[in-house]
Amino acid sequence: MKMHTWFKVVVIIALGCSACLSIIASQAEDPNKRAQREHAQREVEKCAQRAVQKVRDNEPGWKLEKRFRAFNYASNDWKKDDEFADSFHQFYETIEKTKEGFRNFATQVGPIKTESVPNLGDDAVLLVFPGHTYVRFRKGQHIVIIRASSVAIAKRFAKYYDESIVVDK
Repeated sequence: MKMHTWFKVVVIIALGCSACLSIIASQAEDPNKRAQREHAQREVEKCAQRAVQKVRDNEPGWKLEKRFRAFNYASNDWKKDDEFADSFHQFYETIEKTKEGFRNFATQVGPIKTESVPNLGDDAVLLVFPGHTYVRFRKGQHIVIIRASSVAIAKRFAKYYDESIVVDK
């Protein structure tokens, strides 16, 4: 399996796949639950489309190689020469569940560097590993994880995704 596929599998598990499983299990759900699920899908898709446009406007030469949408999450895989940036964006039912998902994110192996990222979402952290970097942030009911080939790329792409999320006050 390719590395970016493993990344998505690990992220889904790490963010608490119970939200995804509950959506799958509730195919014959009540109208309110269905409306919530459809709202989450629309919200993630709108934000993902805005983020794609921001990357296209600001990052010449970057190609969107793969996009995936399901349930309450979306992912986009970007490439330029030997550089990459993969995004994973998930929408939660409540801010409390979003905070819990953000706190419960686990990594398989400890990063060689961890630091807070100011001016990004409501809470953000940079995780540096050999060969790739993650920027993970929470904004409103959204969690976004950017995995990139460098710290600079991860931070730039995270900023585009942050700017694409509109939080209702």
